[in-house]
Amino acid sequence: SDFKNNLKILRGNFRDSKKMKEYIKDFEEILKKFGKKYKYFLTGHSLGGRIAFEIYRKKYYGIKECHIFNAGFGLDLEYYKDILKTKKRDYPWEKNIYNYHIGGKLKETTLDDDPISVLSGGYGKSYTFYENFNSYFAAHSINEFLK
Repeated sequence: SDFKNNLKILRGNFRDSKKMKEYIKDFEEILKKFGKKYKYFLTGHSLGGRIAFEIYRKKYYGIKECHIFNAGFGLDLEYYKDILKTKKRDYPWEKNIYNYHIGGKLKETTLDDDPISVLSGGYGKSYTFYENFNSYFAAHSINEFLK
């Protein structure tokens, strides 16, 4: 299932997929069951980060914050168009989303060396951690945030 979801992210058609709609429905059930009794925080890495992002984007009114780590955005052209309009956007849900990324070896670089989540930093507050790593897969790993 994760492999299929990752392929959908890569192709840019995960946002409106049947599986994503199921994840949102599951979260709606949690909100119905527990309501405003609790403060909700979403977090996730890679595929989990993208799922957390999508749930938060659609249901932010029931969630206090969303923290995503190297979330995968793939070839979702609608998001890329939206990211380019950064200064024109004023989404209420964007105020409490936090993006964390692993960057390259040089702090001066403007490119994110994690090719999987390279454009997920276009939303919310974005933080890049610069680490030395031996491969792109190492750059994408959650382990880089645990150092």
